[in-house]
Amino acid sequence: MIANTPKDLIQADCFIGGEWTRGEAQSSPIVSPYSGKQIGLSTEPSPKQIEEALDLAERAQKEWARWPMKERAKVLFDFRTILIRDLDEIAHLKASESGKTFEEGKAGLMKG
Repeated sequence: MIANTPKDLIQADCFIGGEWTRGEAQSSPIVSPYSGKQIGLSTEPSPKQIEEALDLAERAQKEWARWPMKERAKVLFDFRTILIRDLDEIAHLKASESGKTFEEGKAGLMKG
C-alpha cells in the first residue's frame, strides 16, 4: 500500500494492474468500532481509474486462462499458505475494522 500515512494508520488504496494505487476520487476515514478512533484511510478510485482497472483485469484474465490448470492451482495453494501463515495478523486487522472479535475474524478467514 502507499506510504504517506502515519505509521499507525492503515492505508487502504486501490489495487490496479498489480500495483497499489491511491484512489483519485475521495478519501474516507476507517474508524474502529471498538475505540471510535480513526485507524486508517481508504481512498476511492475515480471513474477513469475504474475503467483502467477493468481493462487491465480483462487482459489479465485472458492471460490467466492460458496458464495450465496445474500452475493456476499452485498460485491458489500458495495464496492459501500465506493466509494460514499470517492468519492471526489478518484476523486482528479484520476485527479492528469490522467490530468482530478476534475469534470471529479468524473463523471467517478459515471459512473462506
